[in-house]
Amino acid sequence: TVPHFDDLNENFFAILHYLSPSHKSGTSLYRHNETGIEKVTTQNRDIYINSLSKQLSQKPREQKYMLGSDELFTEIYNIEGVFNRVAIYQGAILHSGNIAPNENLSHDPKKGRLTANIFVRISK
Repeated sequence: TVPHFDDLNENFFAILHYLSPSHKSGTSLYRHNETGIEKVTTQNRDIYINSLSKQLSQKPREQKYMLGSDELFTEIYNIEGVFNRVAIYQGAILHSGNIAPNENLSHDPKKGRLTANIFVRISK
């Protein structure tokens, strides 16, 4: 129901490979409107979590994937889920599957949304 982050480490990357020829749902990157946070770090994590928790306690959200912008988040970039496209972004960036409520999320890989998700941490 809200964008998430995978890791606070700036050397942690998500690699998403879109494998569905017929499924066009992608991934969107977001900014939290109240705090202006796009990338969650060890320095701003508590600010973000506290602000979002307060907002969610005041107004529960409908159980669905994010789709575009709303009162809490602004979509800053949309990666269209094109067959064989690879997207790479820092895991600390707020993101969500860009999946419409009427999308077919079948377990059948020939019909549903199929991605290969790879996570990489680069050592210095």
